[in-house]
Amino acid sequence: MDLEHFYRFCYLETGGWIPAFPPTQTLQLGDFCQINQAKLRPLGNILNFDLVEEVLVSDSLPLDKDDWKIKSGVRQLFCATELVTGEGGSCSEWTKQLLEFEQQGSFLFYGLEPYCQMLLNWSQIQDDVTLKLTQRDYAFREVYVITALAKMDNWGFASANQPTAELEVLAQTKRREWYELISHETCRIEQSKGIDNIARENELPAYFFKAKRLVISDQKREQFLRDIVLEQALMTPQALSNWLREDLTNRFDATEINLANGLSFFDWVDTNLDDVAKLC
Repeated sequence: MDLEHFYRFCYLETGGWIPAFPPTQTLQLGDFCQINQAKLRPLGNILNFDLVEEVLVSDSLPLDKDDWKIKSGVRQLFCATELVTGEGGSCSEWTKQLLEFEQQGSFLFYGLEPYCQMLLNWSQIQDDVTLKLTQRDYAFREVYVITALAKMDNWGFASANQPTAELEVLAQTKRREWYELISHETCRIEQSKGIDNIARENELPAYFFKAKRLVISDQKREQFLRDIVLEQALMTPQALSNWLREDLTNRFDATEINLANGLSFFDWVDTNLDDVAKLC
């Protein structure tokens, strides 16, 4: 199952939101996590820390519904609504549609009533969080903290594993908006071809997140680069090239980091497409 296109497209089209996968993976605002085997793995939550400053969390904030009509390489081949007579003479309207997914990795996602919560004072608490995660309570050198979390109910997702894949769905509604059809509570999959992932849920929310990633500070990065340049006479060209590409946290001497100087070693950056790639 190739989800890289979905992850990248979602990040770029929604202003930096990254999908959880599976979409119903339960995440909490303030979770600190690592990425292992292409999965985001929560290990604890900073809201449980005894921080000097109180952590400020926003109320639920509505998101623009149109931002969550996310598709790539999908088109509607057929759509029709008909009146169906049930038992006792009751009538209901059902809409059927046929969708074509043009390429491997083409996808469709839609979720109703998206909303989010955010940490509001990260700049005030980040130093305290840094010390607790890297020295006081833990010794992380690679960790993420979820600083914003989006949720939505009544969502649907489908992706293709081959060109010209097809998905036929049926729902009890007269609406012909095909984004809404796949997430409708009565939606049924009539048939599919070349679709490797179909997920629908009307009770458990889908999660998307933004996070801060722990990185080496600019001050220490520059110091390590200066050290590497000074050592180049003792290195082969290949070794020098490898060090310049290497994660410079590997040059940390654990004995030289303490509570007095620890903040000079670390900084935080927003998640980006490099982090998206790790989840794929």
